[in-house]
Amino acid sequence: MEGNIPEFPANQLLRPWLAAMLLIVGCLFIYHESLASGFVMFDDDINFVYNQDFGPLNGIRLRWIATEHSVMMRYVPVGWFVCCAIASIGGLDPFWFHLASLVLHACACVVFYFVLARVAHWFGPRESTQATARRLSLLPFVCAAVWGWHPLRVETVAWVTTLIYLLATLLGLMALGLFLRSLEKPPPCRGARSMSVILFAAALLSHPAAMAFFPLLAACAVVWQLQNGDRSSPGGFARVRGLGKTLLPFAIAGVLDLAVTLAVRQLGSVVPQAATPSLDEFGIAQRLAQTSAVLVHFIGKTLWPSSLSPAYPLLETVTPTSPLFFLSVVACAVLLVASVLLLRRQAKIGLFAVATLAAAAPFLGWQEHPFYPSDRYTHIPSLGLVLCLLAAVYVSRGARRIVLGVLPAIIGGLLPLFVVLSLR
Repeated sequence: MEGNIPEFPANQLLRPWLAAMLLIVGCLFIYHESLASGFVMFDDDINFVYNQDFGPLNGIRLRWIATEHSVMMRYVPVGWFVCCAIASIGGLDPFWFHLASLVLHACACVVFYFVLARVAHWFGPRESTQATARRLSLLPFVCAAVWGWHPLRVETVAWVTTLIYLLATLLGLMALGLFLRSLEKPPPCRGARSMSVILFAAALLSHPAAMAFFPLLAACAVVWQLQNGDRSSPGGFARVRGLGKTLLPFAIAGVLDLAVTLAVRQLGSVVPQAATPSLDEFGIAQRLAQTSAVLVHFIGKTLWPSSLSPAYPLLETVTPTSPLFFLSVVACAVLLVASVLLLRRQAKIGLFAVATLAAAAPFLGWQEHPFYPSDRYTHIPSLGLVLCLLAAVYVSRGARRIVLGVLPAIIGGLLPLFVVLSLR
């Protein structure tokens, strides 16, 4: 399936290498103070400080890594391997773990920039003037910076336990980037596709949260078909079958990891865990109210990142008829209906919107009560939100005019504000 990919003007306002350097420098400036931090006596002590099995790599520890599941209640051998490799360099000195977290996040920002640039490369827009196209060429950098420098990223970068989140995010973004590249090759590039599947599996084995990348992969594959598909090629079932064949290896990796994760939870943990409430103890209405409130909370903190906290105890008691939860359910219903309408009217935007909701679903606390929302749960789903906004700018002329009008304010006001809030 050969695509007709529009070219950006050669005289872009920001060269890719310069954009990458600015993202890295921004991350170093914002998060450098974390290098002087220690371990947090909240999971860091259990996972690293007092974990007698954890330490530098050796033969015995490699066998432990291959079978460990009880400390984090997840099977994350790639994550444990990287953490033990860091311990091989600096022992239990937290500086090296914070340095690794900072490097992983900076690299993720750069990879995400190139993913956004490739998606923008798909869309064009073809009818734009050279001046408009040059201004639009700034959007991938601005979007990557908004994501990478957002105050909600601070917890994930500054907390040693979430280092495996950062690792999973980087590997997942690399998988996504190679997947996009493989779609553009006529015929599809098998080498890039195979490496993408391997990186996706490695991301899952770093942290199961990487499962959130699957709906993003699926959305990108469908958007590619809609944007660049050969109109004369067979449609209907043949296209669906081709899409299923493309995504099948990723789906198999995801299902296997989900099965392992569920099995590990049944085996138990070295740390006492609260039992999963039954439907009699925590009913469907309460679960729906709780997940809706969590989603609204995450969207609210993304739009207005103030009063951030490691945990938010707003859901200790869930009363579906109270204003907070009732209005949250209504807001989520409106959001879902809007996403479905977008699928029908602006399919490319709607696909990324639905993919974002699907990516956020595992982090909304459907099975847990009490559930404490955490900033790190926005880390991967927010990638989908940025892709959705980028698609909206390129697909919708109205959105494009608005964004181009406020772009100087975003660069000169919003990004510095995020830097200040993140530093604080």
